[in-house]
Amino acid sequence: MGLAYAKLGYKCLVVETSGKQRVPEFFGCEGKGYEPVMVQENLYSCMVQWQDALKEYGLMKLRFRSIYKIVFENPFVSALIQAVPGISEILVLGKLLFVATHGLKDLGFVPKVVVDAPATGHSIALLNAPTAVIKTVPEGAMRDETINIQRLLQDKGFSRFYVVATPEEMPVVEAKEILDVLKNNGFGIGGTIVNMVQKDGLEKEQQKRVRSFLARHEKERVGLVVSKALFLAQRRDRQHLHIETLERCTDGNLFLLPEVLGEPREIVTTLCEHIMSSVIGREGR
Repeated sequence: MGLAYAKLGYKCLVVETSGKQRVPEFFGCEGKGYEPVMVQENLYSCMVQWQDALKEYGLMKLRFRSIYKIVFENPFVSALIQAVPGISEILVLGKLLFVATHGLKDLGFVPKVVVDAPATGHSIALLNAPTAVIKTVPEGAMRDETINIQRLLQDKGFSRFYVVATPEEMPVVEAKEILDVLKNNGFGIGGTIVNMVQKDGLEKEQQKRVRSFLARHEKERVGLVVSKALFLAQRRDRQHLHIETLERCTDGNLFLLPEVLGEPREIVTTLCEHIMSSVIGREGR
């Protein structure tokens, strides 16, 4: 999606929030973690984790690095931040929204910020964090900033959420969980993107004839090849059942991306073309 925006002429920052930074590798570049790196014209990549966001926030508020170290690098304070529900997630959200509203020092204003959210459990914690902090943190700067974060996330003209899943049982279950959390928090849902959708298969009558053939030639080499073809056909049928499940809970905004084989850069480029014509084309901008 970030590459699609970049090709359309938008300056775009893709932010990863967990695990290893992978986006730069797709473009043959080396990531620099919290520091944005340009991977292609108009396209930048960085990694945001709560520890880095806390350091920037602390230095911005306290202004002196020595005082920051005394306060925020204290093991007790670090443990306390992780213990209070939603605080570490708010630090990440605060950084993301600061970039989206104020830009970055060396890049200026960034019109498009694409966030690669973490796995389902952590994403749910991230999405529920503003409500949790508003309920538990007393009045003051942190609570006021959290209210503003929630306001921006609920602003459908400013934020848009896409749920990404593969057409398999557990990813579909998790996608439905995320969709419920988004709806309960009043966040704008751009749609659900189903990735790795198999295009080719066999019709029911063709599958019946293949099974009949296998019954006679199962132990022959040709039987092994035909068996794989039948497996792929049955896989496609299962995928369609999972896609139908998602269709029932996505208000019609369902986008299918094909299963693409090849080198990572080839895969990203191919999927980018599909996203440009379907997902971003649907946005109308």
